[in-house]
Amino acid sequence: MESGHYTFAKEYSTKNQALIESTVNKIAVAASSAMDVKAVEDGILDFVEGTKILMQGLDAVAALHPFIGGRIDFSYC
Repeated sequence: MESGHYTFAKEYSTKNQALIESTVNKIAVAASSAMDVKAVEDGILDFVEGTKILMQGLDAVAALHPFIGGRIDFSYC
């Protein structure tokens, strides 16, 4: 047995299918144009470069403190 809300939503979506599809398409276009692919790519590259610098620093600490270097192996990165 369907609830009244479900029946209403089902009838509304059937009667307004074209309007719903048009609205969904407008949202998809707006969302895709709002995403700045270059900014995402730059962010990823900055993260990678920062990670390399961090790893170099950790390698330097490991070289100064052999106890740390022996306990933590950074070679997998």
